[in-house]
Amino acid sequence: MKTIIIDAGTEDNEKIYGFVRGLEDELKIRAEIYMTKTCSTHEEAYNYFVTHAAEIGTYFVKISTREEFELLQKIQEVKTKAIVMMYTDDEDLQSDLLDFTHSETWTLATVRGERSLRQMLRKILAFCYTHNVKTEKIGTNNLVMTSVLYIMAEKEHRNYLRSVQSDNECLIRTTITEIGRMAPHFIPLGRGLLVNLDHIRRIESDGLTICFEGTTKRITAPKVCKKQLKALAERYEIKH
Repeated sequence: MKTIIIDAGTEDNEKIYGFVRGLEDELKIRAEIYMTKTCSTHEEAYNYFVTHAAEIGTYFVKISTREEFELLQKIQEVKTKAIVMMYTDDEDLQSDLLDFTHSETWTLATVRGERSLRQMLRKILAFCYTHNVKTEKIGTNNLVMTSVLYIMAEKEHRNYLRSVQSDNECLIRTTITEIGRMAPHFIPLGRGLLVNLDHIRRIESDGLTICFEGTTKRITAPKVCKKQLKALAERYEIKH
């Protein structure tokens, strides 16, 4: 049995705690969880995490300022197998927070309101505690490849690729070639982009912007891929 830590400030602590308790029943995982602990400060959460590192299964933490990055650095120094889910309301912090997902058990959630927060929590709890989520070992990460929208080369993070899902993303240490070999349903577009064919909803009128099912996220392919995308849309009857 594992403990869940919630460290997201008073208002979000209450929301997440309520979601987690409901999802324990929905996912039938209550027997897997010893307790869910809400912490009023980062310091309280960190001290509990350090003391009980081996018992922690999941750590949900909200980051609001760059000053809080020091906390994340301290957490990454702790030897643990816990899944750490970060999120923020400040879009300016997203890119810098992505740096912390070099660690194989860290992910950066994309949260846009309560619904997306609950969806992300459900996905994390199912991954950690149901034991029936199929993952694949990609580099040092275990990814649910069927949920990945696209994978792209990262200019700011050399030797890493960015794996993007509808509600979270992380950095993975591997190559485009290796992903293409392991996941044939990913279509290569140019040299630095792989798109999951199963999640494409439509291609915009510019012939390059790809939209995905169930999310507002999109990605623009290189201009040289315009003919390829047109042929792809016709072959698989994708809206364009």
